[in-house]
Amino acid sequence: MRSLFSGHHPLTHSEYARIWNSASIVLDTNALLNLYRYSPDLRKNFIQILNAVSNRLWTPYQVALEFHEKRVGVIRTQNNLKSEILGALDKSFNSFAGKLKEHQKNAFLDMIAIETKVDEFVQSVKVDIEREYSSKFDEHGLTPQKDSVLSSVDKLYHDRIGEKFTSSELDEIFTEGEKRYADQIPPGFLDARKDGDRKYGDLVLWKEMIRYAAAQKVDILFITDDAKEDWWWKSQGETLGPLPDLRQEFTAQTGQIFYSYSPVVFIEKISKSIDASIATSLLDEAADTSRMASERQVNERRFITGKDDGVERGRLISKSFIKVREIERDILRYRKELTVTERQISELNDRLKRNSDRVSRTAFEMGRVEHALEVADSEDAPRRGELIESKARYTDHLDALSSEGDKIRSNLNKVEQVRILIANRLSSLEGSLASEEFRRLASKNSLKWSVKSLDEPPIDFSEDDSPL
Repeated sequence: MRSLFSGHHPLTHSEYARIWNSASIVLDTNALLNLYRYSPDLRKNFIQILNAVSNRLWTPYQVALEFHEKRVGVIRTQNNLKSEILGALDKSFNSFAGKLKEHQKNAFLDMIAIETKVDEFVQSVKVDIEREYSSKFDEHGLTPQKDSVLSSVDKLYHDRIGEKFTSSELDEIFTEGEKRYADQIPPGFLDARKDGDRKYGDLVLWKEMIRYAAAQKVDILFITDDAKEDWWWKSQGETLGPLPDLRQEFTAQTGQIFYSYSPVVFIEKISKSIDASIATSLLDEAADTSRMASERQVNERRFITGKDDGVERGRLISKSFIKVREIERDILRYRKELTVTERQISELNDRLKRNSDRVSRTAFEMGRVEHALEVADSEDAPRRGELIESKARYTDHLDALSSEGDKIRSNLNKVEQVRILIANRLSSLEGSLASEEFRRLASKNSLKWSVKSLDEPPIDFSEDDSPL
């Protein structure tokens, strides 16, 4: 009976040991991209773990392709988070201050004092956020051009990438995929409403793993944050493991074992097998990262497949669309204000330069008068009187120019402060726009999951609880 329904049976002790001790380890795209989402400590630990089992790593061409296509977007999202938080603080404070202004006069509360105290607190929090972000970003920050994760992934997989399918092979897979998806045969059928050939990404990945396992005679340990039911077997709120159909198809075509885990379970179990310790706090962080990834996938699928109520879905899309338009209008307004402010700064700098030139010329002329006064005949009273009057006029003129220069510099300083505030607000809005445009495809409100989180270890399919 087991031979006919092996996918429904727990792994035997020997199969369990094979998976953890010798199977080729395949990280899905989302698991690799988590390296950008992890804290520096967890990222470092995860890369060390991967290095320790590097001789077992292999990645399908499809994963490598998706990783390179998506990494910049993930980096941008992580780097924009500070601006989003600062923007949220500003929005909250502005809402709070607006409420106070509705009740400026109160017999028991000093509204102005309250607003000042809260503003000082918000500003201090923003300074702390800026300081912490700057200090950590300088040491650990990533950009598309300065990407240590990309370098690490390149070293891990430089000669361990699957061969790309030919165009004719892909055509065959897409044709087969159309039939599989119509019959809801996993994996990937829940992506059926994605645009174009993108819908077949999971199936291409699956076919690559089957081809590799059959050719190399190896088992596959698949690590993924994909929470969809076309990969996982779920029952009454529990994730039992990979879908039985997947396990059976894999074994039937390769004669090998296929099994899958979420990243947090993989990190915990593999670190024990290589005698590496990892802090509980880092495992908690990995679990939180996986949980958020699951929520993103659920929300994206909710919009792509339209599985939620049509009216509610339309309302959420409309609300998000309106929010995007509001942010875009604010960005346009602030950009115009920034242009006007920069023009004012330029004009004030020109005025300050002209003032400085006039001061120099006036000082030079006064110097000539002073010199003439020094060499003038002491008995030539009319000449000395003219020179003394000229010196007095130049002195008054210099005082006036100096006062004018002080006013220009004061105005320049004020306008520069306004420019900084506008630039900061503009940066915050641009960060919010990037986030809000994603929400046009993914609702802020997650679906209510009735299943157990993949972040928790699935039921142990070994026949005993023996450690590896």
